[in-house]
Amino acid sequence: MSGVHAAGQHIIEVRDDAGEVVNVALDVRFKRIRVLPPIGKQKRYPSLDLTVIHAVEPNAPNGSAHFRRRAASGYPRTGDQAGRP
Repeated sequence: MSGVHAAGQHIIEVRDDAGEVVNVALDVRFKRIRVLPPIGKQKRYPSLDLTVIHAVEPNAPNGSAHFRRRAASGYPRTGDQAGRP
């Protein structure tokens, strides 16, 4: 995902180690990929078109861990996002 530019920045609220609610700015990237089954199973299983989403906190405060999440989804996009890569 390092070659993909950030699609945007989102602000979310999370709880820190002390239980305080803090705002965190996340850079969000996404990319469509095709995952193929193993060679011996390609006749029985179709390929999967997935969207990989990667969210990372670029500027974490000193003393705390960076917020980083990755997810893959097979759901199709709908509405105004259908034509975007």
